[in-house]
Amino acid sequence: MAEMKKAELVLIPAASVAHLVPCVEFANLLITQNNNLSITILIMHLPFGTSILSFKNSLAESLDPRIKFIDLKPEVTTDPSSQKSPPTIHMFSQFLNSRKPLVKEILAELSKSENCKLAGVVFDVLYTSMFDVAIEFEVPYYVFSPFGASMIALMSHLQSLRDDHNVDVNDLKVSEIDVPAYINPVPTRVLPSMLLYKEGGRNVFLDVAKRYRAAKGIIINSFNELETQAIEALSKDANLPPVYAVGPLLNHKGGKWNDNQKQQQQQEGVQSIKKCQLCQGLNCPMLSVFRVIHPMNA
Repeated sequence: MAEMKKAELVLIPAASVAHLVPCVEFANLLITQNNNLSITILIMHLPFGTSILSFKNSLAESLDPRIKFIDLKPEVTTDPSSQKSPPTIHMFSQFLNSRKPLVKEILAELSKSENCKLAGVVFDVLYTSMFDVAIEFEVPYYVFSPFGASMIALMSHLQSLRDDHNVDVNDLKVSEIDVPAYINPVPTRVLPSMLLYKEGGRNVFLDVAKRYRAAKGIIINSFNELETQAIEALSKDANLPPVYAVGPLLNHKGGKWNDNQKQQQQQEGVQSIKKCQLCQGLNCPMLSVFRVIHPMNA
């Protein structure tokens, strides 16, 4: 009788501490629940912003052998003006498109393996424009959100207003809007500018949210006791796939980031996650985890 192949899952987090930490913790959680699973975490390092390489290396030191990192280093540019200009959302979109061929190469290598079967790809919440890579390999693909359900719900609601109802929030002569995921109306003045103004890349972000509908599932770093209404609203949205609340995904030790970055940069993400350590939710993720990993053994 032939030995059953191991399932290989690929996680692609954004190259940011705030996104990487919960992604790694999610990988740890999956590994503990499935002995037949291996995970590759693919990091596409950005050509702009703060490097997370040493932080990633510190996390890798304590990982299970079944979890491995693959680093895609940024392309070196010879244009000095591009290094001085602040990054824009359009530069970010171009960066993702430029990485697709490399991601395809890695997935192709994993697909050829005699020891494992490519079971799926989990994309960062901002990387939905890369879905077509997973589609090409005919594997299921998921969205992973390092932040809570409320932000996903807000993005999805504004995207639905734009695409399903032809409504631009900027054109509404109101001071508040109703968002199904929120208990109280939301003052329009506090909405993130990136979701409101064309100059801030609004349509790019709303297009990101629109593609949530195509995923097999949305995995959220939250739990029901924390965001009851938001998770319920997402679960009832007929346009969205199943929502798996697997949080809180916390790294209590943090990483040793020794690149002489400013203190505020060193603690990006890690501290913000630690501030949300609610012990009540620690036993909540298991059911959602089983629902995520069960199809991988099929």
